[in-house]
Amino acid sequence: MEELLPLGTIITVKGQEEELMIIGYYPVDNNRLYTYTACLYPYGIDDEKTILITNDKIDKIHFYGYQTQSLYEMRKKIAGIKDLLLQSKKPEEIINALKENNDENKE
Repeated sequence: MEELLPLGTIITVKGQEEELMIIGYYPVDNNRLYTYTACLYPYGIDDEKTILITNDKIDKIHFYGYQTQSLYEMRKKIAGIKDLLLQSKKPEEIINALKENNDENKE
């Protein structure tokens, strides 16, 4: 599993010229799990034009978003449930595992 790109990262996907900015992680649509939520750059968020992307569709990274300790900590949490992410066919299981992992780390 590749490391998650920081929010604010500017990418292009295979077969497309438009630049996209990553604005979220692990969206689920029609019971399918994606790696990122993105929007058109430089236009920003538009509910009708939110784009869902998987890692294998990324062609080029133009700019890496802001990175802090919080990003590295989140990556560690996700790595803690890596096997579930890779093996699960049910996105709701992944979402529940992420929530449980987050709740355990708050205690």
